[in-house]
Amino acid sequence: ESNNLFAANGAATVLAQSGRLVEAKRIFAELREAAGQHLPDVWVNLAHIHYVHKEWGAAIRLYRAALDKFYDGHEVSLLQSIARAHFMAATKG
Repeated sequence: ESNNLFAANGAATVLAQSGRLVEAKRIFAELREAAGQHLPDVWVNLAHIHYVHKEWGAAIRLYRAALDKFYDGHEVSLLQSIARAHFMAATKG
């Protein structure tokens, strides 16, 4: 089962990198519901897609949730992503 989840995460990542963001977003959202407790990458990848779509608030919420749920508030790359999303929200609205 877990191999299928990792494979689906990988497939969604390839879709996102290929510019097929809507499809990737749907898969990441489904994975978060199915295996959200076991795959922090799913939360972060979904947050990245929200960021690309300029959905700053959703991106911040997902980055923060991943940071708290999986990293006990201590993951530099997620803190940077949160800061970047806050900056974009303040400057690009």
